[in-house]
Amino acid sequence: MFSEFQPISKAKWLEKIKQDLKGKPLSDLVLDIGGAALEPFCHPDDIGALPAPMPANGDWEIGEDIDVTVDTNKANRRLIAALENGVNAPRLILHKNISYSSLAVILEGVNIDMISVHFYFKFKNANPLSLLSNFIKFISLKRIEMNSVKASISWEYEKAVSENDIRKLFEKIKLTGINLKILTVNGEKYYSENRVVNELAAMVADGEKKLNQLNSRDFSPAFIHQYIQFSVPVGKNFFLQIAKIRALKICWANVMKAYQISGKLPTITGYLAAESQSENKNTNMIAATFQAMSAIIGGVDRLTVLPSDLYAGESSDFSRRIARNVQHLLKMESGFDRVADPGAGSYYIEKLSELVATKVWEKFIGQE
Repeated sequence: MFSEFQPISKAKWLEKIKQDLKGKPLSDLVLDIGGAALEPFCHPDDIGALPAPMPANGDWEIGEDIDVTVDTNKANRRLIAALENGVNAPRLILHKNISYSSLAVILEGVNIDMISVHFYFKFKNANPLSLLSNFIKFISLKRIEMNSVKASISWEYEKAVSENDIRKLFEKIKLTGINLKILTVNGEKYYSENRVVNELAAMVADGEKKLNQLNSRDFSPAFIHQYIQFSVPVGKNFFLQIAKIRALKICWANVMKAYQISGKLPTITGYLAAESQSENKNTNMIAATFQAMSAIIGGVDRLTVLPSDLYAGESSDFSRRIARNVQHLLKMESGFDRVADPGAGSYYIEKLSELVATKVWEKFIGQE
């Protein structure tokens, strides 16, 4: 079949593009990536041998944020509703430290060993050690195997948790064998829609700092690396956001090589960037689909689509349902979960990913 379609040179393609532009210069469509230019048209001649597909399993977890306020019963109802409607990676947003009894109410009726569950402290006096103790107690009383649990604890304010606190968390994790991520590189504070090189360089530097600062006789970089995850805000520039996530994988693989760490890349969680949300819920609802697509093609392991009316402060049942269904459609009807690396082989995506990764690595090395 392929013998019937003769290869077309880049020169011939450019000639055709020039005709289609009707006098408009191609240079007007060039994308600037941190000082490097990427043409809007890529050809096999620009790539050479295509790289191997990115490491990924194709599938991803469906996330949803559950706001935990004073009414823990309400949080439980919302959590159960999310799980019954397809969510398998809920994140509980905590606005204060909670007791064991409150945690038990929130998680009542939840099969912890069948999902992943995540906790996010959104206040300055976070006490993750207390939460971990309560969570371990809950798991033990439910007679759930500790190594079957998949969870994470993260916090918005870095200074709320000291290095000594983190070391205590490590000790408790080692003692119990729970599968828990406690070192989150949160890209939200570095987010920039179009300046992805600065954004990614800051994230890579943040992750490498965690490896370096916590390195000790008791905790090697390889040990610490098991508990790192990345949280990546996803904007509206479709191809650039795909390349951003792919470039993060490339750059972090370099960090792993430098520290002689083998094994899998850290978990990458994608969230629709708050800055990408407008005050028009219909616009947000439409944009959510291509933002989710860019995150999935980029290769996230977990994805949370924001409800379209979240900008108003409180989301409705309808908007949360639509946010979940965006991911259901991409899985069940579009089959995005059946392809390990959907972006592999696209000349433009491959070139853009390589260019972003190169500029990020140069900036990261320059920061050291």
